[in-house]
Amino acid sequence: MHQLAARLRALAPADRIALASLAAVAGAVYAGFFGRYAFDDSYVGYTIARSLLSGHGFTFNIADRTLSTSAPLAPPLYAALSALLHADVVAVAQIVSALAVAVIAFGSYALARRYSAPAGALCAAVVLVCSPFTLMLWSHETLLYAAACVVALNLFAAGRDRAAALTAGLACLLRGEALLMLPFFWYAQWKQRGARAALLFAAISLLPFALWVALAIHLFGGFASQTIASKRVQLLYPSTLPYLLGAVEYFVYTFSFDHTRVASAIAAIATGLAAYGCIANRLLPRPYIAVFIWAAATTTLYAALGMEFYFWFLVQFGAVLAVLAAAPWPRETATPRSFPALHGARFGACVLTAAALLFLILEMRRGIVRGQYWSAAVMPELRGNAYKSLGLWFSDRAGPHDRIAYPEFGQLRYYSGRDLVDYLGLVSSGATAQLADGNAIWSFKRYRPEWVVEDSTWHVFVNPLEYDWFRTAYAPVQRERYPGDPTRNDFTIYRLRAPGAVPAADTRAHDLRVLSLAEHAGDLRIDFSTQTSRLREAEVRVRLSPACTAVRLALLRDGAVLAQRSERVTPGIERLSIQLNTLPPSTYALRVSGCTTQPAPRLALRRFIPRLLEPPIEAGKPADALTVYTTAPQTSNG
Repeated sequence: MHQLAARLRALAPADRIALASLAAVAGAVYAGFFGRYAFDDSYVGYTIARSLLSGHGFTFNIADRTLSTSAPLAPPLYAALSALLHADVVAVAQIVSALAVAVIAFGSYALARRYSAPAGALCAAVVLVCSPFTLMLWSHETLLYAAACVVALNLFAAGRDRAAALTAGLACLLRGEALLMLPFFWYAQWKQRGARAALLFAAISLLPFALWVALAIHLFGGFASQTIASKRVQLLYPSTLPYLLGAVEYFVYTFSFDHTRVASAIAAIATGLAAYGCIANRLLPRPYIAVFIWAAATTTLYAALGMEFYFWFLVQFGAVLAVLAAAPWPRETATPRSFPALHGARFGACVLTAAALLFLILEMRRGIVRGQYWSAAVMPELRGNAYKSLGLWFSDRAGPHDRIAYPEFGQLRYYSGRDLVDYLGLVSSGATAQLADGNAIWSFKRYRPEWVVEDSTWHVFVNPLEYDWFRTAYAPVQRERYPGDPTRNDFTIYRLRAPGAVPAADTRAHDLRVLSLAEHAGDLRIDFSTQTSRLREAEVRVRLSPACTAVRLALLRDGAVLAQRSERVTPGIERLSIQLNTLPPSTYALRVSGCTTQPAPRLALRRFIPRLLEPPIEAGKPADALTVYTTAPQTSNG
């Protein structure tokens, strides 16, 4: 403490004022977020930490062990601190986030101060801490990744190469994207100390990730998180935005402080002014240029992977804005090449700093901006949270080995203590491949969850209420309404009552060929064939007349009835199915009779994963109303 006080006294008055201001900003962040904010995706790491503490190992679900995090260092860190402090994992994560904010604030000030005057360093630190690209990360491991990167850079700047290499390597275990940062360290080390020092730095920095890869392959058969594959596949559906388009929209609506776009336009102009002024006056030293290159590489990686947009993939934008806020105030006074451009750059930097501070203030007030970005941070309030309340409901009523089907699973899993079935595939094995095939209902058949949480948010992927067998197998037992997010606060809970009614978890037949589709006197007949697939189930999606109370299905071959069934119709049923004893490839006919029936084809999936703009969703053809399930290997598309 005495050394710290002595260092503070040795600082110039401008630095002391800047650091005091920065401390006030960090205090405001704590007042607005500490103990109040933890969005749903953060709970994946919390749940794995709790599993480690309870002796179940590095897993999200107990029975279905999957690699469901891209930050393998965060759960052990949370678990160790939870055991040490005798505190709940969520409380520990709040403490860790507070420390990360302090590290980012004062660490980024120290970094910027090497190249910029106190005013520029203060602007950089404020922007990096308060911009929506960082501030919203409170409680998430990406905030720890950002803090680790700042520590590594400071250690490297101080000449502590080995400590910097190890810290940079650990940052890769908080987000794999940190691997893109390592070559910049290697190059700088090679330029400063030669090839041998660069090779040693590379070995130390890669060691933590290499050890993790070996462990992950041993435990899970691979080191890539299921979340990456799942988030890519979701873009085949009209769900969230492609990464680049989402990043632009996020900038627009987080910096729009009212219901117009004026403020975001001003922020964009300020960014342009700062960039132009810095370039025109050559105010970007090599480390600042390296930040731009790293940010471009990270953004390109996300776009190339075809990632869905999520705001925790945007921290590099905060770093770029911080550089633009710092650079117009160089540490060494030099004759400007263009005074107007310099003043424009400083004006832009001040506007960006003010915009970041205003975002923090409005967030603390929970004012009008909440309605603009709140859906991006799913269920972020620690109190009055619908997902938490729902999880506690299940902890009281579900059996210890029961499974719950719901695709937004973080808090639900954490507070219920029950395994989750996620038909989007982030934590349930095999689901992602079926989702890519338009077969999201597969997860319900494969896992037969004892409970299903139903709300219309997820019907873009699958609506289980459409299926006739679901209405037989599951019964509604409770409707829960909670305050908070108006789009996710009304849930109908179904419970499994007839497991035998759930069909086998078969895959869709890709060699299905619809030969004819005819409607006559209200009846529907579909003639079809398969080349290699053996039939296990036939399903047709139809629109039934409102007066319809019962419908009959029959499967025929050469005019002979092979299987038939009758189904009482309740409102909402659109998918009618008939289970079969395995039938060989051949030509068949499926007949639906008993009331007025029209085919209702599903929407066709996007043909490719979008990377910039959203391609239109193609309308399904009438023949797409038929789906055939098989267990045979698929050899062709149809």
